[in-house]
Amino acid sequence: MTEEIKIEEVHSVFKHNKKNYILFSIKNYPYNYLYFTNDDYTIRALLYGENLSVPISSSLKKSTTSCIECNIGSLIKGGVSLDGGNIVESHLTLDKSNRILKGLGKFLINKREILKLF
Repeated sequence: MTEEIKIEEVHSVFKHNKKNYILFSIKNYPYNYLYFTNDDYTIRALLYGENLSVPISSSLKKSTTSCIECNIGSLIKGGVSLDGGNIVESHLTLDKSNRILKGLGKFLINKREILKLF
């Protein structure tokens, strides 16, 4: 039986440089998760790392920041990403990432439209 993923808190939902972002945490997991996608869903990722809230907030305050995920690259422990039709898994399986996104969709009823599974 697969474990149900339960979202603990959504820390922020924001748009930056034509990408939609959701920063959240999962119950009983020590990491923050960052989901993002561009407007046409051709690029999307679910990344995780420790204490991502502060560096993301700092990046958003800088007018020169063009890529949030680039600025937190060294803090990322793993994730799943889709770019150019290729899916890359790093310390997170495709199955688990989709289960996380399904859990997030249940939690974020009014923002579900920006979520898309891999």
